Amino acid sequence: MIDNWSHFIMLNMSKFYGLNIHKNIIKSIKMLFVHLTSEFNIIFFNEKECIKKGWGNKFFLFIENSFLISKVINIFSKYIIGRRIVRALIKYLEIKSDAIALKWLLEIYKKSKKVVSIFISSEKIEMILGDALNNYLDDQVTLLYFENLIDLISLNK
Repeated sequence: MIDNWSHFIMLNMSKFYGLNIHKNIIKSIKMLFVHLTSEFNIIFFNEKECIKKGWGNKFFLFIENSFLISKVINIFSKYIIGRRIVRALIKYLEIKSDAIALKWLLEIYKKSKKVVSIFISSEKIEMILGDALNNYLDDQVTLLYFENLIDLISLNK
């Protein structure tokens, strides 16, 4: 469903400019993004829970809202105005630069590297990752998430 709305917004942005409602739409997108990235929740399933679900994994983890955010970023990036919006959203997280924002930058990079690497260098991502590893390992699940993230970022080089 988010696919349809994202494409609809991008395909009709010139009409929204003509109706002079584009600023409200862009503001609403930013408010949604700010809300969705205000928390960084790692959802974790241990081996027993994975077996119960019929999965063959030792564990499974994902970040709440990550799929939604990365889907919107990937769709928006296909359009000129959308790339401007994505750049502003990435910049927002960079400027905010608290623990949650930095974790989101890493997660978005992991999910949408091709798009995000236009706006943020791999060197900056490695610096953020190092900062996160030194300062934001709150618990065992977070450590497991970052170990997985390091492997994924290393494989993408």
